[in-house]
Amino acid sequence: MYKLFLCEWQKLWNKKSTLLCFLCIPLIIFFTAQYYLKTNTILKPTNPEFTSFYNFPVAAIQEQLLFSFNILVIFLIVLSVTEEYKSKQIRMILIRPINLSDIFIVKYITIIIIVFLFLITYLLCSYFIGYILFSKINKIKIFYCNNTLNANQMLLYTIKYYSISFLTLCTMSTIIFFISTISKSVVIASGTSIGILMFFIIYPTFIEIFFRFIKTPINLNLIKLKMLSITQIQFEGIARILGSKNYSSYVFTILFVYFFTFFSLCYYIYSKKDYYI
Repeated sequence: MYKLFLCEWQKLWNKKSTLLCFLCIPLIIFFTAQYYLKTNTILKPTNPEFTSFYNFPVAAIQEQLLFSFNILVIFLIVLSVTEEYKSKQIRMILIRPINLSDIFIVKYITIIIIVFLFLITYLLCSYFIGYILFSKINKIKIFYCNNTLNANQMLLYTIKYYSISFLTLCTMSTIIFFISTISKSVVIASGTSIGILMFFIIYPTFIEIFFRFIKTPINLNLIKLKMLSITQIQFEGIARILGSKNYSSYVFTILFVYFFTFFSLCYYIYSKKDYYI
């Protein structure tokens, strides 16, 4: 198992595209910072949208989590799974005495570690660039919370925010992994994965418009319906959990159901040798 992990790790890092993703982090953060600097000119420091050094890492990931991070997950998994299938590299693995389910587990762990390292790098770069570009204020206002946070409390909030963001990316990874596993080409895997991502993004807006249009009193929690979307959890759910402590059990249940379902499906498929031969 360890040697198989090293093999997958080396294969992924031997791709120039993996290193390029990490090199793009400072640029992504810099342009995100420029956006918030312009926004700050029309906001008061008491506004939760006002960005300072202490809350910039959270603001930076809020801006990029839906697209940049999810696209990164799609990119890494398609390269690791579908491209390997198409190039028949998987057959070279299957002729060795290796438990087939181990292939899936190792591939998934490798991807998750890369995503984790990407998040850590993003967090550190955010603090560095934020220190240079943004002012420091002692009382930080956050969404869905009436109280303000000091620097230490904001640091803890940031760690929690990135931790839950990581969980959402792990969950998204299982879905993309399943799509990449059953897809017969890189184009199909990429197109379907991006389509699923766009569906998750559009779904909350569609639900909100739909219930406004029918104008029928229905005993449903619209926020819960919208947070059936992983991207809505990334966009709104994390802030709600940390700011108001509401919906935490619901959100984690949704993430677990997605994770367990697609992880189980992937494990089952990878246990079928005939699928790849």
